[in-house]
Amino acid sequence: MTTVRCDDARGDCGDWRSRAACRGSEPETFFPTAAGGPELARAEAAAKRICTGCPVRTECLAWAMEVLPFGIAGGLSEAERAERRRATRTPRRRGLGRGVAMAKAHRASPGRDAGLAALAAGGDRTQVAIDCGVSRRTVDRWAAALVAEAPAGGAR
Repeated sequence: MTTVRCDDARGDCGDWRSRAACRGSEPETFFPTAAGGPELARAEAAAKRICTGCPVRTECLAWAMEVLPFGIAGGLSEAERAERRRATRTPRRRGLGRGVAMAKAHRASPGRDAGLAALAAGGDRTQVAIDCGVSRRTVDRWAAALVAEAPAGGAR
């Protein structure tokens, strides 16, 4: 069992929050109620000024990125943290050409072969989706791939 020693002179109980510059501030400072415009900008700027010289700003921001959906923390507003989260996600491919999209459609997946066989035999798309454990949209893509692969003249 770990015991956290608390230094009463500094109020330091071993947690980064106990060393935060905002420790004695009013919590409302970091959760502005203004809906937008200059009033919100002023309120956010006031909170960010406190964050500027904070010795645990990095820890606070890391925590806020994972846990805090609202307010100012680590020197960033909720909108700035959301933007940072979006920027660090794996980027989606945009503007895929038909060849790349078709290559993606041909990737092996559990149940794909069985689903293609059921579709080729005239199976109901909704039932194929249920049987294969995939979405109806996936089955529609499989069906489109079957049509695209069919030889000219309809013979298979």
